[in-house]
Amino acid sequence: MLLQSGDEVLVNSAAMGGSPEPASAAEDKLRDWAAYGRDDAVREAAAAGLSIARIQQITGLATTTIQRILNKPPGRGQHRD
Repeated sequence: MLLQSGDEVLVNSAAMGGSPEPASAAEDKLRDWAAYGRDDAVREAAAAGLSIARIQQITGLATTTIQRILNKPPGRGQHRD
């Protein structure tokens, strides 16, 4: 199989010794971030191993916004919509 630019590669984390549940739960939380708090959902997704590109794809947030959230200590000026 030849991959082209823009192709998404899915990795079976269970085959790599990890569990797919945390990433899947984090994606679900990202999709409904208004109920959980945007910054917390983004941090949890990154901690579960989601890439900034994947977080951006799910949320529509700019990558600079995601980076700012991840570089900011939790609990200070969190965005809550």
